[in-house]
Parts: sequence; C-alpha cells; structure tokens
Amino acid sequence: MMQKLTLALSLLLSASLFVACKPKQEVANPDAHASRQGVSTDVNTATFDCLGKDSTWQINGEHGEQCAVERTAFITKSLVDGLPPQILLKDKQKVTPVVLDRVRTDRKGTRYVSGVYTIDKGTGGGEFDYGRILLMPDNITLIQSVDKSNEPMFFAPFINNAHADLNGGGNHFTHLGLFSINLGTSFISHLDSRFLGDNITDIKVNTANNGLAVSFLADGDDQSFSGTPNKRIKLPLSINQTSRTFIKPQQDTKNQNTKKIVLTPTPECLNMDAASFKAFSSLKSSFKQRPFITDKFCPLGYNASGKIAFISIFDTGPSGIIHIETIIQDLITDKVVWKDVFRTGEGAATMDMDADFSNFWRDHQALIYENMQSNGITPSKDFHFNTGDIHHKSDILTYTINNDIAMSTSMWKMKMVRQSAVFLLSKNKGKKRIAKFKHDDPSYILGAAPIGYIALGDDSKRVGIIFSQVKRGWEGPPHTIEYSVIGANLDTGFK
Repeated sequence: MMQKLTLALSLLLSASLFVACKPKQEVANPDAHASRQGVSTDVNTATFDCLGKDSTWQINGEHGEQCAVERTAFITKSLVDGLPPQILLKDKQKVTPVVLDRVRTDRKGTRYVSGVYTIDKGTGGGEFDYGRILLMPDNITLIQSVDKSNEPMFFAPFINNAHADLNGGGNHFTHLGLFSINLGTSFISHLDSRFLGDNITDIKVNTANNGLAVSFLADGDDQSFSGTPNKRIKLPLSINQTSRTFIKPQQDTKNQNTKKIVLTPTPECLNMDAASFKAFSSLKSSFKQRPFITDKFCPLGYNASGKIAFISIFDTGPSGIIHIETIIQDLITDKVVWKDVFRTGEGAATMDMDADFSNFWRDHQALIYENMQSNGITPSKDFHFNTGDIHHKSDILTYTINNDIAMSTSMWKMKMVRQSAVFLLSKNKGKKRIAKFKHDDPSYILGAAPIGYIALGDDSKRVGIIFSQVKRGWEGPPHTIEYSVIGANLDTGFK
C-alpha cells in the first residue's frame, strides 16, 4: 500500500487562498521593473505594445512570441521587485494576511517570493500555527488572451509550508494559483487555486489548443517519503471565463454519463483500534481521549481466485484533507491490481470522517463496482476481524514479526523500523515468511505488528492477516496507525 504522505495541518487553515498586491508605487530603482513600453529591443516588433490596454494577441498569432516574453517578464518583475504582495489565508473564521516581503533561493536554485504567517489555533490556550507561503515567480504560464482586456490571467505555483520551523521543516502543500494582473497599475489578484499535493516537483502547465492541463512529478505508489518524486501525473484544467475561477472536475458535466445509478449503503469498516492500541501500548500519547490517530480499513468483497477489494480512509488530522484509497489486491502475490486515490485540498473535510466517507461513496461507488466486477469480485459484508490464534482443521497457527529497529541517521534522532518480516507459525507444519518490508531512512515507522486476521468467505485455506504500522506524528504524539492486509495460505509453504 502506498505510504501515507498526507500530514496534519491546522484546524483553522484551509486551501481557499486569495492574493492581492498593493497598488504599485514609485521606487528608488525604476530599472528594477519591467517597462510599460515592453522589454523587446527588436525595432521590427517593438512598435506593438504588448502591455497596452487594447493589445489583443494570441500566443500562436502575429505578436504571440513577443507578447508572451514581454508579459511574462512584466509579471515576474512585478512580483519580485514591486511592493510586497499580500496573500490572504482564509480560515473558517477570519482572513489572515501574509506579506511576501522576501526573495529567497533554495539550494536547487529555485527562486521564491515568500512571507511568514502566524494563525491562532482557536483552542483558547494561546496555541499558534506557524508557516510560510512560497510563490514561484519564475514559473509563470500565461493564458492565451483573445479579448481586449488589460488584465490577462496567468498561472503560478505556490507552496503553503504549514507548521514551518527555522530549519525549513513542516508540511509542503503545493497549489497551482490562477492570477490576473492589471497591466496599467501592476495590481495582481489571486483568482483561484487548484491543490496539487505534497512533495511535488517539476510543475508544467500546457496551454495548447487541445486544452489546459497541469503535470507534475509526485511520489510513486510504493515510494518512501524521503525519495525523489518519480511519478508523472497530469490533471486537466477548466476555467470559467466569466467568474475567472477553476471549474471543479465534478462540475464539468458536458460529457458526463447521466445514467441513473442505484445507490447502496456505505460500506462498514472494521473496528481494529483496540488490538492496535494493545500492540503499541508503549507508543501511546498522553491524550487519553485520543492515544493514536487511526486510519480505517473497509473490506468490500473477495473472490475464490484470491482477490480482495477494500477501502482505506486516512485520518489526516486537522489539515481538512480527505484522502481515501480504494484497492483491489491479489492475496496470493500481495500485488495491487487496481487502485483509485481520492484526495482533496485543504479544508474540504467536515471533520466528520463518517460523513465524508458517505459523500465519497455516493459519488464513487459506480467506478468501484465496475472495477470489482471486471476482477470477478462480488460485494460482500461478511467480513469479521479476529484476534488470537488461527484454528484451521486440526492445526493451530500463530502470526508473528521480526522488526529491525535502529537509530535514524536523519535529523529525527529516534529509533525507527528499518525492515520487517512477518511469519506464520504452524503447530503441525513448521514456519514460513509471508511478507517482508524494507524502508529507507528515515522511515518514520516507530512500530509494526500483525494484529489479527479476517476470514475470506468460502476460501477456508486462506486468510488476510491485518498488518498495522505506527507512523511518527509530525508534531509528535499522537502518532498515526495505518492498516494493510497480507494474504496467507494456511496449508502450504511451511518448512
């Protein structure tokens, strides 16, 4: 299962961000700004004012290349050299301004316009969240202009570095911002945002005639958090030209299949917290009401050829992100044969996981059932979580684990799991290894154990071992418990 990368944000912070620049004023160095007459020095093209109020142009038109260069330069210099723009973080109660008053360059040479913020958590105890916004002024993408507006739109990615510390830690949530700039006043407005994810690199926006799209590199399905993103993801973009905002994918119903879907009840999730809390009692937090942050595991169906379908609901804490993964897994090989990841931006969650799951199921069950059917899986509710020994025919079987735990060499000076081997012990047949996991350093895994099993319908020779891991909480305890499943044949493979 893909390691969970979504990390906790403040309860107050959401992904609805709006940006505005203060009106442009005179500065000591006028050469620090793009000229209102353009930046081209070509005498054959400089006569066309790409920054003029009525300068109709198209990227693939007569003045396209010239105007794209001039307008991009003008926007970049307005962001970097002009008066500090203000980004407004809109939480559930108020708007907190963030002034981007610094230009910084990271070790890879990427330049940012940045500003820090402080937001009261609203707990009444004087607790605050800290963070910074990092806007990428050198990654500007113009949107083709076909009217006579003097406020062209453009894209620019930015990062919300929530829970930031002096060492640059915290969460890095990347957004694609939709902006406009007034060519006469240099007034920049942030129109809308599209959440992309965390640990995102190499962001590219396509504005060709075949449609707007953004692509970027993200972590692969089996990649550790410390690895370099290597999976190219492409997302289509749609803009409402009237409101100048993004059209959400589910609102773009032009080609949507309107076939009526018969809704079924929301699947039931297994209650496995007590077994996990017992297995990891030494890692509990001091908060009695919430010793751990726990994910949910919801089986959907199983077939005789060894495939199981289930849903994992990740508890993302106060970030307000909904992260749900639907998986079809072959329990003979433990390979994932189909996977769907649903993930929203910050602030989308209602803080009621059951309600969010119900809404997700209403909108996604047709897709899930279609893939279950293509893999020969019939929906079923006949799943029960069991603990203790497995009694099979005249045999008694026990599941156990060997963890290799060592001090991390990262900035986190604490012991973490480097690798794990899960075994099944038979009273009559001997022992066999059913799974092995190896992790990069730092793994952020503080503990791992098989905590129980589920029977698989009429398949009496195989069970699904529930494997649980404790991931370090990014603000310390409470830590997060994740669940996955390992297939185990009860008859063969023992030595």
